[in-house]
Amino acid sequence: MIELFCSYELAVNMRDALVLGGGRPDLADEYRQICLELEEEVEVVLCATALIVRRDGT
Repeated sequence: MIELFCSYELAVNMRDALVLGGGRPDLADEYRQICLELEEEVEVVLCATALIVRRDGT
């Protein structure tokens, strides 16, 4: 999970730098997509974790 959050942080920082720099809109779009995919992955992991916790009762 930590690796996932670190990857997300790097992607967000790069996306923001590209958006603010304004020089590479195509690359900024690519990083936007990467951020969305990582957000979806985090959501899947968190939902799966919640299901495991509910089953175990912990």
